[in-house]
Amino acid sequence: MARWSVLIFSLLFSLGEILADQLFLVGDHEVSDVTVLRFDLNRVRFRRRGMRPEEIERWRVKDILFSQAPRQLKQGRVFLRQNDWGSARKQLLAVTDPRFQEEAAWWAAYALAQLARERGQQLDKAVKELQDFVATWEGKKGWRVPDALWLLGLLACEKGKADVAQKAFGQLGQLPGTRWKILARAGEGLVALAQGQAQEAASALNTALAECRDNQLTDLYRQLVPYRGKALIAQKRYSEAIRFLSEYIKKPSGQIVLDRYLARAYNVLGDAFRARGAPEDKEEALYRYLWTTVLFRAWRAECAEAFAKAAQLAAELGMQEDSQKLRERLRAEYGDISWATKAK
Repeated sequence: MARWSVLIFSLLFSLGEILADQLFLVGDHEVSDVTVLRFDLNRVRFRRRGMRPEEIERWRVKDILFSQAPRQLKQGRVFLRQNDWGSARKQLLAVTDPRFQEEAAWWAAYALAQLARERGQQLDKAVKELQDFVATWEGKKGWRVPDALWLLGLLACEKGKADVAQKAFGQLGQLPGTRWKILARAGEGLVALAQGQAQEAASALNTALAECRDNQLTDLYRQLVPYRGKALIAQKRYSEAIRFLSEYIKKPSGQIVLDRYLARAYNVLGDAFRARGAPEDKEEALYRYLWTTVLFRAWRAECAEAFAKAAQLAAELGMQEDSQKLRERLRAEYGDISWATKAK
């Protein structure tokens, strides 16, 4: 029996097949126990156990977990789930298996980007690594190219490089797939927001969110909600921002996911209350920031932001002792995050 197992294993890889634990699809669906036969920029071909091969458009597949991935790739992804970006990157850069070079390079670039965004350092290096990734894999129809273009656009916006962001989002919009075109539309809004064009930003993000609803892209909708809140604040439509974010947050528990995007929505809701400026609004803003620190401790950057803003707001409200305690917790628990270094 052992000899047959070895023979079957060797045969699968001689045919270029990679066993996969799971496919993660848009709409928060999962397909388990499949064999992935081929994957590229356009399609993913796979076979369920005992079934004929199937194909699905690439844009409908968010992620693949490969059971035959090398140990460093698997361990790197474990560290990613723990938000341990440095350890993840170290493991991912050690992957040498040519079958998984694209996957390892993507996640290594992703880890560096998250590290840069949290600490406010090495943003240029992170942008360059994503640009290099796209340049290397675009011609090979690499399946992670769309993810890299989206993250590159986000980083470029945060770095103030509107031209780089526009190029990345423009390339993304040219790729085949509804998801990429919606993200490109949202990217237009983010560039406009970064350039102070609040009305254009709100319009683009409203369209992107509507398209998410029409196509049941719930995961993408979650990701874009905080940005629409920011666009409304930039337009000084504070009450509308509060209403939009509050209605989203108050959805039934079965329709809400406690992820980092919800943490960001809580923080932006706090920003909206604070910007509206009435004394009771500032108290409500403080309450919202503190809720982030309670509900979303797994997301260090969002918690650090909430602690920093809560400390500043507490001081404005004359709560000096509370403000000092919040700053102390910020420095003690999130001292490596840029929000903590700016608060010192």
